[in-house]
Parts: sequence; C-alpha cells; structure tokens
Amino acid sequence: MELWTELKSGNKNALEQIYREHAEVMLRYGIKICGDSTIVEDCIQNLFITIWERRESLGDTDSIRNYLLASLRRAIYKYGDKKSIAVDPVELRKEDGEKEATFEDLMIKKEMDAEQKEKFKVALAEISARQREVIYLRYYQDKDYDEICEIMGITYQGARNMLFKALKSLKKHLMIWIILYMQWVTKLIDWDY
Repeated sequence: MELWTELKSGNKNALEQIYREHAEVMLRYGIKICGDSTIVEDCIQNLFITIWERRESLGDTDSIRNYLLASLRRAIYKYGDKKSIAVDPVELRKEDGEKEATFEDLMIKKEMDAEQKEKFKVALAEISARQREVIYLRYYQDKDYDEICEIMGITYQGARNMLFKALKSLKKHLMIWIILYMQWVTKLIDWDY
C-alpha cells in the first residue's frame, strides 16, 4: 500500500504505475458490466483523473485493485449504461488421454466446445446481471467474498446467497444439456476405432 500512500502525497509516478498495473483488468471487468469498451475506457480515464484531483482526500485501502474495480463499477452505473454482463465461458480443460487424438476427435471436440459455449451463454442469459457479475468476480477474477462485497457494495451473506442462487439457476438450465452430453461421450467411448 506504499504506492497508494505515494499517490496520495502527490507522486505522479505512483499514479502511472497504478494505471499500468490495473488498467487492463479494469477494462476487462468494465466490458463484462456494460459491453462497450469505449464507455469503459472513458470511465477508466475519468476515474484516474478524479483520483489524481482528489488524491489528498482519498481514504486508505487494503487492495488498490478492489478499490479501482469498485470505483469503476460505480462510474459505469453512474454513466447510466446498465447493460447485461456478457461473460465468456471458461475453456474446457484438455483431457489427458492414453491415445493420441485423431483429426475426427479434434473436430468433434471443437463442435462440442462451441455447442457447450453457446448453451452456457444461453444459461447465463437466464440469470440476472448481478448474478452474472458475482459469477465473473468469483470464478473469473478469483475474488473472495469479502472482495466481492467491497466491489459490488453488498453484504457478505448477500454475496454468498447471490452466488448460490446463480449457480443453482445455471445448474438447472444446464442439467439437460449435461445429461445429453454425457450420453454422447459414453457412446463415443464405446465405439471401436
């Protein structure tokens, strides 16, 4: 937090270093909130200008990144653009198999990955923007509940409940597809090459 203290005391290099270390993560997070990189870039620039102008009155923080993400979130909502979060699903991990994958196996996997991503996007569209945001923060940004509370401005129990409800809803929407996928995989394994 020495960097934050230097910023508060008027060190422009500290501001530049904070920007370099956090701007990319802020941009990705902001795009997840509103989907418009131009708006997010404007909000980030305005946020850093405001931080510099009000540096002497800034409070202390345990996490510069969490402070910046929470501030960016407020700035985007203040801007008035409350679009849905468009979270891309996590890529499937490559399976370690005993045999080398054939071209056909790779093509089938690619088709299944694309289908899985589409099903996941459809399932995400069924939950609220706040639920998508809590999933993004927890699983894509690897934030703990305290950090999520700070960023989203909700209570600890509220964050846990929101994540539980979001995962329960996703599970419900994806369960049918998962059953079909597992049946397909079972048939694929049973085929003789």
